[in-house]
Amino acid sequence: MFSQNTVFILGAGSSWHYNYPTGEELVNEIKILANSFSKSWDKSFRRILDEQILYSTHFISMLPIFIQEMAGHDPAKIDDAFKATLKNLDSLYEKIIISDPMVIDHFLCFNTDIAKIAKILIAAALLRHERKSAEPRGNWYKFLIQKLMSGCNRSDDLHQNKVKFITFNYDLSLEYKLYKGLGVNHIFSDKENLSNFFTDDRFLHVYGKLRSSKIEEPFYKISDNDFNKKELDIAYEASKDIKTIDPSDKIEDLTTMKLASKAIHEANVVYILGYGFDRDNSQRLGLDRLLRIPDNQFYDGTKKVFFTNYLDKNLVNKRASELFFGNLNHFVPPSPAIEGTTQTGAYFEKSSRNIYDALNNDFELI
Repeated sequence: MFSQNTVFILGAGSSWHYNYPTGEELVNEIKILANSFSKSWDKSFRRILDEQILYSTHFISMLPIFIQEMAGHDPAKIDDAFKATLKNLDSLYEKIIISDPMVIDHFLCFNTDIAKIAKILIAAALLRHERKSAEPRGNWYKFLIQKLMSGCNRSDDLHQNKVKFITFNYDLSLEYKLYKGLGVNHIFSDKENLSNFFTDDRFLHVYGKLRSSKIEEPFYKISDNDFNKKELDIAYEASKDIKTIDPSDKIEDLTTMKLASKAIHEANVVYILGYGFDRDNSQRLGLDRLLRIPDNQFYDGTKKVFFTNYLDKNLVNKRASELFFGNLNHFVPPSPAIEGTTQTGAYFEKSSRNIYDALNNDFELI
């Protein structure tokens, strides 16, 4: 089990293994959905409006819930709400085309006027990918399951694991796969006890998560076809816990970020997986204070840090070097991938493999 305080910091690359899109891929999917939905919704819902049943209760019930709410459930305002939705879809599409953002959450910080419809499309895209997560491209969660179970002689021993997960991803694949993977073992057949392991801020989604429903509920509710009302309502409900964080927000004002920083501060071991070391995200978590070697006020100099940089990208090497050592070249080749020793003092180790291969061949789960 995880006997030392351990934190996993997970970026988009961690969910990529489970067929979820990377940051840029998600932006592209949102762009495509905004364009296709604008056209299909205009055609399908315009037909409903043209049926001249504008003031009937039946008419209201035929429209997606988010459009009903925009209209305040007033039939006379439905047309305006529908037109506003189409306008926002077109605006979202055009803004993405022009600005070509790297990641969707940063983009929405500066475009709050279209954030609501964008969140629905984010949820719609990710819900489609849930169906594909059953066939991963390297099931690295199995290493976690094995480590969590190691040393457990009874069900409640699972709670002795000193581990927390901080993720920038909206999807719930980590919780779901761990819950199912642990739950099939007889020792964890007490479902209530198992469910309790997934509470107490063990899993921190810093930008929100795809719906707030319990992890044991089935996935795969969205098809690849044009969305009907039922599927739009599912996507809307799923989008409600997706957050956009204004760039001027301070970390002390963000509860989840504060809890995440506290967990990192208390950790003896930190795994940073599938993370591009975005400076804004690193600063929000306080990584520049908590993991940088020169700053003895916050960093006790004894943490063990393991991070992946798939394909050994120099941009990531420079950002990681700056974050940990205050310079840009500490991990740039031909510099060694290991700094320090696991026996005493600080220790840093880089793997240029994907997460599965890094855990299978390079890193040891301490």
